[in-house]
Amino acid sequence: MGKSTLINSALSRHPGLRLGGFRTQSVYPQADEPLRHVYMVPAARPDAPCEEANTVGLCHPGQPLRRYPDVFDALGVQYLTQPEAPDLVLMDELGTLEGEALRFQAAVLRRLDGCVPVLGVIKPKPSPFLDAIRGRPNVHIIEVTADNRDSLPEPLDRLLTQALRKTVDGTRRV
Repeated sequence: MGKSTLINSALSRHPGLRLGGFRTQSVYPQADEPLRHVYMVPAARPDAPCEEANTVGLCHPGQPLRRYPDVFDALGVQYLTQPEAPDLVLMDELGTLEGEALRFQAAVLRRLDGCVPVLGVIKPKPSPFLDAIRGRPNVHIIEVTADNRDSLPEPLDRLLTQALRKTVDGTRRV
């Protein structure tokens, strides 16, 4: 079970949640080709089309990673600041592709300051942006490894239930 599978498992235990935020999806256009496209889609619509307009990265072994900060700054900010009031904001995932997307980074940090719980995936790589998130007192990091991933659904569900309950009670999440 990977990180996204773990998140999907946790979300399935809370049907009817209004999701805000985003998901990133990696797609290999051809099975025998190592080129990987990375797309950003709304969290509530994981089946949204993966197209040029929502491409946030292109990864090809042996070549420099191509990043699209303008897509993060446009779509990513839109997904994080949507006018609807979500029950939960999903950020799957935060990594190094958005290193130059300063508007997106600011929107992520504002969301983390809000009252709506956030469930996310953060790559274990050093960067000023990711380190700033990890260093926040209201962020709880659960490391997912091959050794512990099968034991994490219950603890993650307890944390998610607690965060959602605090939001319903009108208090700020921890």
